[in-house]
Amino acid sequence: MLPPEYREVLFADGGNGAFWATCYFGSLHAFLPADWMQKVEALGAIPTQTVAMSHFKTKLMGLAQELVPDLQGRVRIPQVLMRAAGLEKDVMLVGMGKNFEIWDQRSFDNLTIDDEVSKELLASGVDLSL
Repeated sequence: MLPPEYREVLFADGGNGAFWATCYFGSLHAFLPADWMQKVEALGAIPTQTVAMSHFKTKLMGLAQELVPDLQGRVRIPQVLMRAAGLEKDVMLVGMGKNFEIWDQRSFDNLTIDDEVSKELLASGVDLSL
């Protein structure tokens, strides 16, 4: 079930609540339809010079499905997406700006952050010092 704040965005401006989901790095990534179409265009523009890139594009776009919640915000996630993302019983929705991710709770709990992330952030000009 999607939280009310997610439903409000998905059903805004008379929309039917549709969003696109695909598996990426062990979780489902959900996009508004216009944002997903931009991703598809960007992926289509990448030259497929290696087998690895071809497989990446095939998997990412091949798994993508349009999902539509009912009026209560319930979404049936197809088995193929559940398997690809390793979703089992408990899941975690994580807001990521305009998009959101759906993680298996255990996988989310096992995510770690190390010093390499701090170095990457600083190299990107981002300082999150607390």
